[in-house]
Amino acid sequence: TMDAEVRSDGVCSDHFRRLYRAVLEHDIDQEAWSERMIPGNSVAITTSHGFIAAHKRADTVNVWHAGVVEAAQGGGHFRELVETLLEWSEVRLTTMLTMTTRPDQFSKMFAILSACAHRCDDPLDASTGKARFRVPAYAVLIALRWRVLSRIALAVGFIGTAIAATYLRANTSERGVLNRSE
Repeated sequence: TMDAEVRSDGVCSDHFRRLYRAVLEHDIDQEAWSERMIPGNSVAITTSHGFIAAHKRADTVNVWHAGVVEAAQGGGHFRELVETLLEWSEVRLTTMLTMTTRPDQFSKMFAILSACAHRCDDPLDASTGKARFRVPAYAVLIALRWRVLSRIALAVGFIGTAIAATYLRANTSERGVLNRSE
């Protein structure tokens, strides 16, 4: 796995700033960071190529910023970041996660969220080009593990089929022998 740095001290590290700038092509709003990323109420996670900043908001955890540098996309960095977020002490399986994206700028993220999360735009979202989503943490975990879960289900299906076939063969053979001997 990739090494992830997890900070809950409210500090925006230089590494986070560099990644943010590389992905979003502008500097992070320090005033907004100070308002949202309260020590003990927030988490900033970075890997070598990606970042997530999230904070508690009433009964939800809001994923405020997230991204992976273009050259590393598809390399599992975002998955690692989200898995690390799900391990944060403030996130339970029933915790609702909220996140926004900009469909015109991040079409892949918009498509993923549209497929697995409930759209819940605020009135200002449309005017700022954002789409807001809400999803329970367990649904995110299932989505992240879907490939593994589907392989397990396939293997269980094969094993079940083999057991059923063996049972039917044995019972059919016994009945055939009994029928012939009558």
